[in-house]
Amino acid sequence: MIIKSTRIPTAHSSRIATYLAKPTDNETSTWIRGCPDDLRLLGEISRIVGKQYSVRHFVISPNEPMSQQDFALVFAEVCREYGVSLTSGNRASVIEHEKPRKSGIGNETHWHFAFPEYDVESGRILSSQFTKLRNEKLARLCELTLGQRVVPGQFNRQVYWALEKERPGLDLAPFEKALREAACAAGQIESRWLEHRACVQNQFKPQLNWALDNQIV
Repeated sequence: MIIKSTRIPTAHSSRIATYLAKPTDNETSTWIRGCPDDLRLLGEISRIVGKQYSVRHFVISPNEPMSQQDFALVFAEVCREYGVSLTSGNRASVIEHEKPRKSGIGNETHWHFAFPEYDVESGRILSSQFTKLRNEKLARLCELTLGQRVVPGQFNRQVYWALEKERPGLDLAPFEKALREAACAAGQIESRWLEHRACVQNQFKPQLNWALDNQIV
């Protein structure tokens, strides 16, 4: 599973709403919750209160099919990690994007969450520290909780230690096994499995990378 997030500037609120509603490259878009006007409204609220950012946008790209219950777990863990209040969580937009696989069999599916950056009740802004590390931790947590294949990342040592501390009841054996196998496959010493770092690959779809590079998502 890959989880990425981006802070959307207030001035780009309409652009992210349009992008999520009309994705490129033959994708279909289904709004599970919310609508484009909701994101535009968040931009207007942020503009009025003088905030630089209006939306925290997450992309959830699983390696395996997920049920609605699985999806709800990922949503809840994202809210927990970033301190999304009940009010902001209820105002979140959730969008599903599907694209036919190159093989012609089935679809590739990923999801987008769009949370308010500014909580109108508390006046607080969502935490934005160490997002890459935290998103990788979320991805490993969800894989382990859902019983999915664990995919090593860039911050394996930090993520492993964080999960060991924060979730003492979580079985980390599949994580260790995946890291040992990845270390061996990379020609590294297996006993130093916790030091393994996955090679950075272009794992997101081209249109998502284009949007991220242009600060649209």
